[in-house]
Amino acid sequence: MFVSRLRCGATRATSRFSRLGRNCSSGASSSSAAAAESAASSTAEAAVPPTNLQLFQQARLAAIPMLGFGFMDNIIMIQAGDYIDTTFGAVLGISTLTAAGFGNVCSDVSGVLFGGVVESAADKLNLARPQWSAAQRELRAVRLASTAGAAVGIVCGCLLGMCTLLLKDLEAAERLKKAKALE
Repeated sequence: MFVSRLRCGATRATSRFSRLGRNCSSGASSSSAAAAESAASSTAEAAVPPTNLQLFQQARLAAIPMLGFGFMDNIIMIQAGDYIDTTFGAVLGISTLTAAGFGNVCSDVSGVLFGGVVESAADKLNLARPQWSAAQRELRAVRLASTAGAAVGIVCGCLLGMCTLLLKDLEAAERLKKAKALE
């Protein structure tokens, strides 16, 4: 929970997704805001700090699906971009960056279509899940573990997806474009 200061000077507890800056219209809202603040502080005090094992489990749960998504995203983007570059790029004369942009569009659409499949595959791993109380879910450490896990997962997945570049003829598109220009 966060505590925000309103324009009238009262404080209130807000979740991270609630709107900030609502106007105070009376003293009653000020007293209800103070009650909400004390409830939030007692909830935060009641939250037992998570163990390192729980934070690791949370980070791993966030990382695994993102690893799969990053891998899928880069493979599709590279393969589609290369195909577009060697076919349409050579025929229509579009730049490599334009072909990469179209490959990214294909990859993003695939991510939307198959994101559920990646998450289902990650769920089938039956990884241990930390048991969080409602108060613990709101702790900054838990949110940071989720964000850090997702970030590490997506970076590792993207790097693994880039391994296909080791197997590609990276000059093929340029040779086709030069041959087309000479015709």
